[in-house]
Amino acid sequence: MKFGVLLKLSLDMSQIKLDEDGRPKIETPLRVSDIDKNALEEAVRFKEKIGGKVTVLSVLKWGPKNVREREIRELIRSVLAIGADEAYVVDDEKIYDADPSVTAFVLAEMVKKLGGFDVIFAGEGTIDGFSSQVPYRVAEILGIRSVGYARKVEVVDDNVFRVYCDYEDYTEVVEVNPPLLITVTQEINIPRLPTITQILAASRKPFVRWNLNDVGLSEIINVTRVVSMKPLKVERKGIRIKGDTPQEIAKNLIQALLTEKVIG
Repeated sequence: MKFGVLLKLSLDMSQIKLDEDGRPKIETPLRVSDIDKNALEEAVRFKEKIGGKVTVLSVLKWGPKNVREREIRELIRSVLAIGADEAYVVDDEKIYDADPSVTAFVLAEMVKKLGGFDVIFAGEGTIDGFSSQVPYRVAEILGIRSVGYARKVEVVDDNVFRVYCDYEDYTEVVEVNPPLLITVTQEINIPRLPTITQILAASRKPFVRWNLNDVGLSEIINVTRVVSMKPLKVERKGIRIKGDTPQEIAKNLIQALLTEKVIG
C-alpha cells in the first residue's frame, strides 16, 4: 500500500524573530511541524503493520535558498530516519510566502506526478500558519475522500479504514475506502525518536528536490495578498502591590484586581 505524508518545514515559533515590519527574519530556524510528525508516525506504523511504502511530500514556504539549504537537508534526513522511504520537496522562490491555496495546488500536482497514494496523512494544522486548509484543499483538487481530526485509525480489511474523529465534545466513527486523505490530531500517537544508526542510514534514502517546472507548473497566482503585518505589542502596567503585612498585601491585591476588572 502506498502512503503519502504532507509535511511542512515550519518556522520554529518558539524561536521566532521579527523585523521592524513584523515579518519573520531569516534567522528564525525551521522545524518539522509538530502535528505533521504525528502524521508521519501514523503512516510508518501502518507500513509496519500491513506493508507498503511511505513518501513524504513538502513545499518549502520560507527562504532564502542559500540560508535554508543545510536546514532543509537535515530536517528531511530526520523524517527519513523516522521511517519514511523517500522524500520530495518543491523548493521554488516563486512560492515562498504563498497562501494555502497555492500550497495545496502544488502538493496536489506532486501527488499526481508520483502516481497517487492509497492513503495520505497530514497534521490537522501547522505550527506557524495553522490555517487547517491545505490537506482538505489537496483532497478536493485530487477528487478523493477526506476525513479530519483523527485520533485513531484502524484497518477493517484490505479496502476499508475505520477513523475515529475527535470533535471535542464527541467522537465520530466513519469507515471509508481508499484513496483517501486523513488529518490527525496530536493525540493519535507519540512520534518516535530515531537512533543514530537510523539517522546515518537515512542519508542513503531518496531525497528529491523539485521546482515548479518539475511538477508541470510555470506560474502560480496567489488568491490572497498580504497588505501589512504588525507584531502584537504587550505593555505591562507595572502596578506594584504594597502593604505592611501579608494580609494587607492580599487585600490590596484583591482591590487592584477588582479595579482592573480581572475579577468581580
